[in-house]
Amino acid sequence: MKRTAADPVNTRVVLRLLRSKDAEEVAAAALVLARANPKGPAVLRALLAALKNAGAPTRPYLVAAIAALPGPEATAALLQMLSAEGALREQSIALLAQRRGVVAPLLAWCRKQPTDSDLSGPIALLEENGSPAAMRALLALLPTADFVTARRVYGAFARSGEAGTLAQRRVLAAMTLRCWPRVRAHDTGRIAVLKILTVLKPAAARSVLPQALAATSHPAVRRAALALAAVLPLRRTAVEAQFSALLQDELDLALAAVELLPRFSPAAAKRGLLEALAHSDARITAAAGRVLATQPALLQAALEAGLETAQLAMLSSGAAPSAESFDQIAATLVAGEAPAANTVTLLAACQRERANALCCEQACTALRNGAAGLATAWLEPLVRARFASPDARTLLAAAWARLRPETRDNSSPRSLQLLGPLVRLQGYDAAPLLLNEHLLPAADRTHLATLLATRGKPERALAERLRS
Repeated sequence: MKRTAADPVNTRVVLRLLRSKDAEEVAAAALVLARANPKGPAVLRALLAALKNAGAPTRPYLVAAIAALPGPEATAALLQMLSAEGALREQSIALLAQRRGVVAPLLAWCRKQPTDSDLSGPIALLEENGSPAAMRALLALLPTADFVTARRVYGAFARSGEAGTLAQRRVLAAMTLRCWPRVRAHDTGRIAVLKILTVLKPAAARSVLPQALAATSHPAVRRAALALAAVLPLRRTAVEAQFSALLQDELDLALAAVELLPRFSPAAAKRGLLEALAHSDARITAAAGRVLATQPALLQAALEAGLETAQLAMLSSGAAPSAESFDQIAATLVAGEAPAANTVTLLAACQRERANALCCEQACTALRNGAAGLATAWLEPLVRARFASPDARTLLAAAWARLRPETRDNSSPRSLQLLGPLVRLQGYDAAPLLLNEHLLPAADRTHLATLLATRGKPERALAERLRS
């Protein structure tokens, strides 16, 4: 009868070859054992002994032979190789991923490692396995994980969530939420769980926010919770009730809380906005202004509380209002008695041409009604902020000429300071607006002409036009 490699006599011969000093004989013996798949602890001991003394070219054959052996002993031997580096670890990961029943012993092996051990190999193995049991094993590492391990677990879940289907994401989210109570006393694990939920975005994740945002939580945990809150629907949640406390927290947390206002319910958003606008820290007020600039609904709530406060917040933030917000502010200004200077400046800063057109229109109406003071209130902020068009500057000169008619016989520096640079603009003639009888009566035009006649050549030319 022909003998096979699995025959006991041949197996002993092959095991003797593993002790050879010839690397090719050792590799050939490992190949035979991998194909014959003999059983018995002696085979595993011989392969491990050969692996200990083998060189780099021979190791892959020996590791493959070990992986071909059945039983938990071979699995345990492969798990030990996860602590190695380079090709040996990569090969052990690939081979372990193909074995059944490896998740439980792998998790037990990880728990036996020192707290500062490198678990990148086991984590990579569990991620490659990708089964629900493997993902649960990854979460089981979090209650005792250090920062590096927690970050790797988060990365594995993030990649699985991005590549998975909607159903798979739901499964991952459910098991992550079940892990939250187990990391209650471990801040690093809580942060990892919150970051995983931020990627998966399950609506049920709102249930962990109250505990994560509690004042007793670590600031880093609260920061991660706010990042999660930014991707969830927050209406009628505990986050709205905790907003006041978050505003009194560290600056970065308070700023992140202000950014959540558009996600609140209307009543809670209005209440929180007023609190942010009244805050003593100008940086938080500026953050509220940035939110106002892009959220017309919140801007309307701010206008109800006082336009001056809202526009000061937007000015301090440097944010330009949207077109819809511009219309709301403009409508509020036109409906009022006199515009606030900062509000006019804000409108001109975001949309200069529209703001000039609006202010000139309102100023003309005021001048026709004899309200030079109101016309000045519309135009002077544009000039002071250097946003005024030539028409706006000319109209302001007409308003100033009518503002104090009793000083007509004296000099009027404000008018001259305005008209001096104005008439020097190349190709621009200020006379048409100043000759409008409805805006500047004849007596006021004569007064301005007298003042301009003593100035430079452009001013004298304008004076001649006003007198004609």
